[in-house]
Amino acid sequence: MSEGGGGDFLERLAPDLSAGILLRLEDTAALVRATSVSRSWRRFVIANGLCKKFCSRIFPEISCFARVIEVGRLSSSLEVVSGGSMEFSRLESEHTVYAQLGHCILQGFLTDCIVEAIAASSTHNHSVQLIMTAIENTLHPSIGQISYWSSMGKSDPDAPETLTYRLSSKLCVVYEISLQPLQVRTDSDDLIYMSKTVRFKLGHSWCLGERSMVYDNASNETLGDGNYMWTYVSPEFSMVQGDRWQTFKLPQPVICVGGILQIELLGRVQKSYMDNLYYVCVSHVKAIGKPLSPAFDVEILDRMGNSILMYFHGAESVLEDASVAGSSRPSFSLRYRRLRRENTRRRKSRKL
Repeated sequence: MSEGGGGDFLERLAPDLSAGILLRLEDTAALVRATSVSRSWRRFVIANGLCKKFCSRIFPEISCFARVIEVGRLSSSLEVVSGGSMEFSRLESEHTVYAQLGHCILQGFLTDCIVEAIAASSTHNHSVQLIMTAIENTLHPSIGQISYWSSMGKSDPDAPETLTYRLSSKLCVVYEISLQPLQVRTDSDDLIYMSKTVRFKLGHSWCLGERSMVYDNASNETLGDGNYMWTYVSPEFSMVQGDRWQTFKLPQPVICVGGILQIELLGRVQKSYMDNLYYVCVSHVKAIGKPLSPAFDVEILDRMGNSILMYFHGAESVLEDASVAGSSRPSFSLRYRRLRRENTRRRKSRKL
């Protein structure tokens, strides 16, 4: 990494240009390895927060982290640099946390991250055949009886609906969301009660530690969507009117800070022959991603989402330290493509 004349490019180039070169490395593990080149390289990488900048470039959502905390760290090496040893210790801790964050994102397999249904914007309760239509039914396959979520009927085909869920961790990397519409077979036709388009929101509840929705029992609808702060809103995706899983890949993986997913179902296409009203119905929902607990947790500080990122040393999900990662490891983009192919293969095998 030196020039033909034997010089150190960090000494010969402007700091911004040197930082730009190092940020072209493949992942945070490579940045950690760069800190072992020399004391001056180590100081440069840590003092300029390159691991944090690398993670922020891939996941802009982490800009809400006001500070980081290492939990269970036994010792902290202090080094006197310009700005004082305590400031460098803070930067060193930040470097460690973001290096591990970048590392943990690449470990393990993707899974369904939804663990709890919070609320639906409306629910239609069928009075015949004891058909279950609560939002909780979207998390479990039907066994022995028909079950799904159904909205209330509306005369307006543009009336939206929302389904809100809690994820398995306050920090989850979400790659894609899958929905299965409800198909109702009649003597003359197969009816699909699905929306025209769908959109996804990720964020946190402002009512920290409390149930996030307020219910109007008279109308069976939920109020107070302002209780949520959305740190990511996806583009709209068109729905295919068919009785099959429909998977919507986000333009790029997103870190959900706060562990709340809301699905917006926009527009209606099917009327019920019983009351001539438009309905939206969903059989099942999945959010495919990767929880970052128990290695990481987050504490939301205020309504705007300013947060504290906490890293727990020795957590089981940390498979290896980024500082000893081998140089033969494939790049971030290559590992991401491999992970996508493996999970696609697994989903196809489950359908067979």
